[in-house]
Amino acid sequence: MTGNSGESMKRLLDVLRARDISLASVIERHVGAPPELEVVSQARIKPPHPGWVSPPLPPDADLLRRCTRYRYRDSKLSYNLAYVDPAAAGPELAGPIADGRIHLGEVFASARVRKLGYEVGSDRDEPCVRAAVLEWWSGDGPPRPYAWRRYAAALQGTIAFVVLEVLPTATWNGLLDQADIARVTGDPG
Repeated sequence: MTGNSGESMKRLLDVLRARDISLASVIERHVGAPPELEVVSQARIKPPHPGWVSPPLPPDADLLRRCTRYRYRDSKLSYNLAYVDPAAAGPELAGPIADGRIHLGEVFASARVRKLGYEVGSDRDEPCVRAAVLEWWSGDGPPRPYAWRRYAAALQGTIAFVVLEVLPTATWNGLLDQADIARVTGDPG
């Protein structure tokens, strides 16, 4: 990507502001192939929950915390942290999510899921995002600088999911550069 780091961050934040498509679709559009979803960790957790998770999820609920990332070849394209309220998701979704038979991208493709409360920012904007990244990604988290998007998702009017997606700027600089896209995909444009 050409330009200064402020311009790079602005372009990455613009990618995250696109609400009509999934992050996997955005990645596929830029690299020319679907990304691989890697489940890094998953656990049932008891309260108390981080302040950015509860609310909107119930403060007294046992939740499923799922750390994943999208990869393309050797590049880690995103670091995703999702909290699922199994009671709100219902057994027909909560079980397959917990078992790894479906992932949230598949769930969120459904017309019955409504995403809301979008927030975007950078690694300098909000301390609780940085804390979540440090706590759950340890030494294998995204390098700074990075951009993030946080939102909730509801089923039939009840919020069942809270998601944090983090995109490292250094990785995405190449993806947002048209010449690099052509090199990665083999398409001369």
